[in-house]
Amino acid sequence: MEELQLPKTTDFSGNEGGFVLLNTPDELYKTPNQFWREYNKPFLDAAISRGDVIWMATPINHGTLYTKNGELTGYGKEYFYLCSKGYELIDGRMV
Repeated sequence: MEELQLPKTTDFSGNEGGFVLLNTPDELYKTPNQFWREYNKPFLDAAISRGDVIWMATPINHGTLYTKNGELTGYGKEYFYLCSKGYELIDGRMV
């Protein structure tokens, strides 16, 4: 994130013609469930409402979707949430 020089923000309104990253101030993260509910899910909902194509930065596989205990990772939550909203993975993008 630092290389891209993008500011930390909670503005999920988009960037027409560009891209948007979830890059909130570090102090907003308290627990995984709290962060998902308050920031990650609203960020995805905003992207879905705009009809954004979502590039998946990490390969989709068992190791990236699930923890060693078999629980969903944050990335897994994102992936399956997008699938539940009608998105499908095509060439590394959720469309």
